[in-house]
Amino acid sequence: KNPFDRTVSMGTNGAIGGIYGLMYVQLMKMETSRGIFRVIKGMGLVFLIGTLIDNVNPVSQIGGFVGGALVGILCAPGYKKSYSLTRKNSVEVDPLTREYRQEVGYGIL
Repeated sequence: KNPFDRTVSMGTNGAIGGIYGLMYVQLMKMETSRGIFRVIKGMGLVFLIGTLIDNVNPVSQIGGFVGGALVGILCAPGYKKSYSLTRKNSVEVDPLTREYRQEVGYGIL
């Protein structure tokens, strides 16, 4: 089994890699080292399983990761840390609703 065959690969392998790539870039923007480690560990596990199973192309997983990372760099929202927004009695006014902040966290623009 040669993973560098000249064949077209598509399907869930690349999509899963793309999701991991997008999560990696977003967590890098958020400076969450614990989450970054989990994403790398998960991608490594998916890659390892992909190399052991026939009809799974590990190169498509790497390509999906790179593609997802590019989409994350180009299209993901910006992130700005704001310590004062996380404080309970902050004088800084948050223009977004509390429900939005509970879903995406503080600092998402």
